[in-house]
Amino acid sequence: MPTGQRGQIGVAVGLAVAATFAIAVSSLQLIGLGLTALEVQHVAQTAADVAVQNPITPTPERPACWTVANGFQNPAAYSGTPVCRAIAENLGTIEAARAAVDITRFDAQVHVTITYRAPISSPLLRLLLGDTFTTTQDAWSR
Repeated sequence: MPTGQRGQIGVAVGLAVAATFAIAVSSLQLIGLGLTALEVQHVAQTAADVAVQNPITPTPERPACWTVANGFQNPAAYSGTPVCRAIAENLGTIEAARAAVDITRFDAQVHVTITYRAPISSPLLRLLLGDTFTTTQDAWSR
């Protein structure tokens, strides 16, 4: 085998290993985004179940915690404290500042929508999905 071909084979193997590694890392990050979406769904369902049992009556003096910046950090200071606590406790690894919450009551049921936005750190995923990962999860009280 000529020596030039051995160099080409080495380069091809190196590129294949690098591409495989990049795809594996991006796949793990994509799985992480999927798990984040599941976590947001769980938070939405929990908030809906708590909200149906605890009426929320915001006033100008005590607005709902999800309408105030950093409201989840001190839920006792706002209207809807049980719902705010349920959301704050179930967010887990999710940053509360990146979550937008909307709660609507329809007679005996409550509808919760949580939209979560986070920057994507992987260059390959950014190329495929854009700069921001966004998931919107809806839940109705049971």
